[in-house]
Amino acid sequence: MTDRVPTDYDRLERGLEIDEDDLDRAVMRQPQLFYEVARMVKVRTSERDAWKKELDKAEATADAKVRAMLEKEEGKPREADIKNRVMMFKDVESARKEVMECNIDLGMWEALKESYVQRSYMLKELVALYVAGYWGDSNSVQGSRSVRSSDADKARKSMSEQRQQLRRRSNG
Repeated sequence: MTDRVPTDYDRLERGLEIDEDDLDRAVMRQPQLFYEVARMVKVRTSERDAWKKELDKAEATADAKVRAMLEKEEGKPREADIKNRVMMFKDVESARKEVMECNIDLGMWEALKESYVQRSYMLKELVALYVAGYWGDSNSVQGSRSVRSSDADKARKSMSEQRQQLRRRSNG
């Protein structure tokens, strides 16, 4: 990684991991994590585009200087000579280096974004496997369902009793 990539990248890269014991949390966090990565792709694209403009300006300035100098010395300069000399200007070299570093950065963020897209698909699959009882035998899933059903029945019965008590108080 280049030094331009902030620690957010590392945090978001670690966020790709999916804990199958905590699928509900992973599903809930997916949109926010994807947004953060997508936002950084846009930021990095803007930075790269800004440096491309700086490179264009530096090349135009250097081109004008080289043309003027070569026309004084040799008359009509050849395009290849102009191009070669323009590339040697410090401003042009510096801007070109920045564009290259921005491209590397942007590529890493785009790869991370694509990984989050894949993570989204995988979350769907893992949730489907969980619902189907893939990580447990059918008895434990059925047992878990019967416990939940029993708890729900108890809660309904308790609420019904509380409502009946409230009606008796209000009527009587």
